[in-house]
Formats: sequence, C-alpha cells, structure tokens
Amino acid sequence: MRSKMKKMFMMIGAAAVAVSANADTYTDANNITWTYVANSDGENTVTLGNGSACISTSASVDAAEIPWTFEKDGVAYTVTQIGAGAFADCSGLTGTLSIPPAVTKFLGANTFKQTSITGVSSFGTGITSVGGQASFINCSSLSGTVVIDDGFAANFGNYAFAGCTAMTGIIVGNGTPRTGRFLANGDSSLVGAWFKGRTTVSSGTQDNTEVGTYSTFKGCTALKVVLLGKNTEAYESGIFLNG
Repeated sequence: MRSKMKKMFMMIGAAAVAVSANADTYTDANNITWTYVANSDGENTVTLGNGSACISTSASVDAAEIPWTFEKDGVAYTVTQIGAGAFADCSGLTGTLSIPPAVTKFLGANTFKQTSITGVSSFGTGITSVGGQASFINCSSLSGTVVIDDGFAANFGNYAFAGCTAMTGIIVGNGTPRTGRFLANGDSSLVGAWFKGRTTVSSGTQDNTEVGTYSTFKGCTALKVVLLGKNTEAYESGIFLNG
C-alpha cells in the first residue's frame, strides 16, 4: 500500500513539474514581468497566467499596457486566453480595460478580482467562454456604466460584478446567453440595469437571455430601474432579495 501511495505522489509531483515547466515570462518595456503559458494550437498563441496572477500583485500597471501581443526571442505571440486568477488581487492594475477580439476565453474564476480598474471599454467580442465565477468581484474602483458588448457570447458566472461598489449601471448585450446569481451583489451605487435580450436562430427556435435572478441585486440599495428585453427570461424568484 505504501509503495502504491509513494508511486502515486511521485506521479503527481512529476505532473506538477511538467505544468510549471510550460510557464514562461516576458518582461515589457516598463520592466514588468508577465507570466504566460504557450497554447497547444501551434499558432504562437498564449494564455496569460498559469493558475495565479500573471504579474506581481504589487506592480503598478495601466490596463491599457497589458501586452495582448508581444515579441520574445524574435517570435510574435498573441494572447487568446486569460487564466484563472490571472489578475486576482492585482490592486496596482488601474485605468480602462479593453479586451481585444483575439481573446476567446476566461479559463477560470477570479480573473480580474479586486483590481483597481476604473472602466471597461470593451469586453472583447471574441469571448465565447467564461469559466468559473467572480470575474470582476470587488473591483471597487470600477465606476460608471459597464457595457457588455453585443458580440460577447459567453455566460457570466455567479458574483461576476459583486462588490463593485462604484458601478452605477450595467448593460448586458444581446449576445450574452445567461448571467449567474448574485451578479451585482452589494453594488451599493448601482442605479439601473438593462438586460437587452436577443433574437437569434438556434435550431429554428428563438433563444432567450436568461438571468439567474436569485439575489442578483442583493444590497443594491440605490437601484431604481431594471429593464428586461422582450426575450429575456428571469427564471427564478428573488431578483431584488434584500436589495
């Protein structure tokens, strides 16, 4: 039994070494070091982060300077995926975030958790998958109205914008199939929300935008209006629970 257990731990350890060996770094012109992992598609595409923050959490970085494309050792790379927790707790990440169309996936939870970004000008019309929850949780500097592009075709997980206490509005584009529970939980400055709904053809039927409404606006004490598009379905009760 001990022999089998020892062998199993050795295999796990070897796998961990293999995973970490895939990680590489790129140092930009501002002397910020970014961690990335090469994707397996053979197209010189990469994933920012490797299950942890892709930069030092204490680094001061303007979101406009995230290297969505970069060159290293004469090879040009393009970021197409953002790893789980890639910017988690990076309080020095400030400014306006613009995710380019080449990015197709958030691979896990807490992607931009507790950063200091002040706005989002584009969520990236190429994104088709958002893995995990709490993508922008506790981004307390995120202010104004957040607009999710119509071309954004992914589901948002639970707690996506929870704790964004300076956010005053949110517009969910007509390409978003579903938003999770507790979407704006605790967003005390939120005044209005608009779920635009959509009319698309899928196997000859009309799809709905679904809002996972349980406690979607819990703690949103300034909320005055929620607009639901004609094809939007609020499929559970409690949308204003404790709101």
